[in-house]
Amino acid sequence: MQMLKRLLLCLALLTGLAAAQVDIPITQIGPYKILARNATWAGSGVGALNNNYIFTPTYANEGVCVYASNNDAGSTHSFSIQLFGNGDPANRTLLNNQNSWVPLGPSSTTVVLPILQTAGAVNSTQSYFFQANGATNIAVAIAGGSGTSTGTFTMVESPTTTPVGCGNTVTGPVFCPLTLQPPQTIASGITDEILTPIATKGVYLCTLTLSFATAPAAGSVTISVGPGAACSPGGAVLFNMQTGPTTPLVNTFSGQPLLGRFGNAGADFLGNALCITNNNATTVVVDATVAQF
Repeated sequence: MQMLKRLLLCLALLTGLAAAQVDIPITQIGPYKILARNATWAGSGVGALNNNYIFTPTYANEGVCVYASNNDAGSTHSFSIQLFGNGDPANRTLLNNQNSWVPLGPSSTTVVLPILQTAGAVNSTQSYFFQANGATNIAVAIAGGSGTSTGTFTMVESPTTTPVGCGNTVTGPVFCPLTLQPPQTIASGITDEILTPIATKGVYLCTLTLSFATAPAAGSVTISVGPGAACSPGGAVLFNMQTGPTTPLVNTFSGQPLLGRFGNAGADFLGNALCITNNNATTVVVDATVAQF
C-alpha cells in the first residue's frame, strides 16, 4: 500500500509538471540550436512548445534569429515569444524567478518590452530577430500555443553590434525622413491610415512611439499594411504589441526598419498603405518615422 501511494504521488507530480510551463536547458554547442522539433502546439514540458528555452549565448554581443515553423497543414496557430537575459552565469532558471531577468528584443527605450505575438500560417515558417548584448544566459519564452498538430522552433546566433535582422535585406538599414506631424491620436477600436499608398513604392517604419493616458487594458495595438484605404481589404498584420499589467504608458520601438516592404514567404507590399489599429479600451497617441521608396 505504501509503495502504491508513492507511485500515485510520482504520477501526480509528473502530470502536474507536464501541465505547467517549465524551463528547458538547451545544451547544444555553437550558434545553431534546436529549441523544439515537432513539438505539440498545446501544452508544456518536453514534447510541447509552451516553455522557457534557456541557453548560454555564443557571443557577448549577438543577434538572435528564431525560426518558428507551423507543421499543421490545416490550421494557423497563435503564440507569443519573448527573450530574457541575465548577467549571472549560475542563473539558469526563469520559472518563478523572472525578477532576476530583463527583457531583450528589438531596440526599445521601454523598461518592459511587450510580448510580440503572431500567427503561424499553414505549413509556413516565420523568423523573429532579437538583439542580445551582454547576457550570460538567455531564455526564449514561448507561450500561448494551443491546438493540435506540431511546430518546430530553431535558432541561429550571429555576432553583431547592430540589429540587422534574419539575413533579410528588408531589415537592413533604412533612413526614414518622414515624421508624423502632428502625432496622431487614435480612439479605441479605430484603424487609422498613417501612410497613404503610392502604387510604385513600398512602406517602411523606422521608429514607433505609443503613448497611453492610462494603463492600457488587455488588448493590443497592431501595425498592418494593405492595398486600399485603411489597409483593407486584405490587410496583413506585421506588428502586434501585447499589453499587460506592467506595460509602460510610453512605449518606444526602433529598428532598421521595424517594418519593411517584404513580408513572410516573400510577400511584396509594394503600393500598400500603412495602418495602426487600436484594440485597447483607451486612446493611444502615435508618433512615428516612416519612409516610402
